[in-house]
Order: sequence, then structure tokens, then C-alpha cells
Amino acid sequence: HDWSGWTNDGDEHVRTCDNCSDEDRQSHDFEEGLCTACGEPEVELTLASAGTYYLVTGLGHSDGAEVVPSEYNGIRVSVINSRAFSGETRLQNIYLPASIQTIGEGAFSRCAGLKTVTFEGNSRLTLIYAAAFSSCTALEEIAFGDYVEEIRSTAFENCTSLKKVTFGNAVTVIGFRA
Repeated sequence: HDWSGWTNDGDEHVRTCDNCSDEDRQSHDFEEGLCTACGEPEVELTLASAGTYYLVTGLGHSDGAEVVPSEYNGIRVSVINSRAFSGETRLQNIYLPASIQTIGEGAFSRCAGLKTVTFEGNSRLTLIYAAAFSSCTALEEIAFGDYVEEIRSTAFENCTSLKKVTFGNAVTVIGFRA
């Protein structure tokens, strides 16, 4: 075979033999949130307009567990954008690095299969916007770092399985129906 270069069809790597047109396919293999073969992020990232940080805007390749990278192309990932994962029923577990400072409005809303959210031990998360985890009906427990200052209204509304929320002493605002 005389293989062409790898392309990414969104789910797998694909290359074609230039001689016989046979296809070779390989799955993405993620390490620390990036594919080891093509460098594609496990979650879709877009560069914020200021150009100083990335924000996560949606779910890319998924097996039900996601790791958000702490940096991409040498730039830190610090925001989970509004509605980034909203309605993603296949999302079951997510790991958020210490670099995340803000979780946007409705970022994880209606993620009915979301069971665990794990924050890196030295998390710098300070702000959880309205409805960030609303209607995450499988979520039972969540523990934030010591830097969370504000949890806005309806952040955990309709989380019918939620039994425990743990946060440090920095909280100064807990919004209505949070």
C-alpha cells in the first residue's frame, strides 16, 4: 500500500491507499484531552476573541467521559462557555482542570446522564453562572474548590438526584433557587 496522509472524519482517522483505494481507519486515542495521532481536542475548543485563553464550546468525540485539557496550543483553557454541553445525554463523567475559572450559563444543563464532575485538586473556579447544571438528573454529588465565590440562580435546579454540594469558604453569593 502507498498510504495518503491521515484525515479526520470526526469519529476516526482515515487514510486511503493511492494504488488501490483501500481505506485504513483508526480510532482517536486521547491522552490529557488531545488525540495522540492528530492532536484534535477531545472537546471542541474555540479561541476567545481576546486571544489570551480558550473556551470550551461543545462536545467533540465522546465515549461518555471527557477530560477538558488545561491548555491547548500553549494557551490555557479557562472557560466552559454558555450551553457548551447542554443537552448532551451521552456525557456521563467530566474532569475539569484547575485552569477553569468560569462555568457559563446552562453549560451542563439537561445533561441527564451526567453522574460525576471532578475538579482538579487546586481548582481556581470562581464563578458558576445561572442554570449551569440545571436538570442534570443523574448528578448525585459535586465538590468545588476553595475559590468559588458565586453560584448564580438556578445553578442546580431540577437536579433530582443531587444529595451533596461541597464548596470552600470563599462563597459570597448563592443565587435564588441555586
